[in-house]
Amino acid sequence: MENENSSAPNNYQFSTLNSSFTAFEDVSPSAWYYNAVAWAEASGVVYGVGNGQFAPGNNITREQMAVIFFNYANFIGLELPTISTGTFADEGQISGWALQPVSAMFEAGIISGVGNNHFNPQGQGTRAEVATMLRNFMETVPFGPFAAATDDFAILGDEDE
Repeated sequence: MENENSSAPNNYQFSTLNSSFTAFEDVSPSAWYYNAVAWAEASGVVYGVGNGQFAPGNNITREQMAVIFFNYANFIGLELPTISTGTFADEGQISGWALQPVSAMFEAGIISGVGNNHFNPQGQGTRAEVATMLRNFMETVPFGPFAAATDDFAILGDEDE
């Protein structure tokens, strides 16, 4: 299949991407996650941790989560809205490569701080944070199969909405 990585996929047809190869030395072709990592790398969603490594067994940091969501937004051609502005008190602890993605995800309302105006960029991301980011992200997507489904989230227990 031809790699169409130069433009966002049409109607979420990700099967058009050639994702049968990854350059990450620590991702074995026999690993259950190999195809997903290869797709994410080919799509520019992940770049690894350096030195040809993906570190599949490592925990993910909050800033790394923000970068992955930011890169995915770019991949699908999503123009992120600006819902809020400001900076975190611990902004100086955010890695340079993550500063723009963290800021964009915060401004779009996709990611938030951990309290007291702190982001805790090196802190471990939790399953709850990923679920929240995913929901917030999907509510931001103005097209595709999720655009009409965002009203249905109230069914999942948001009685205050």
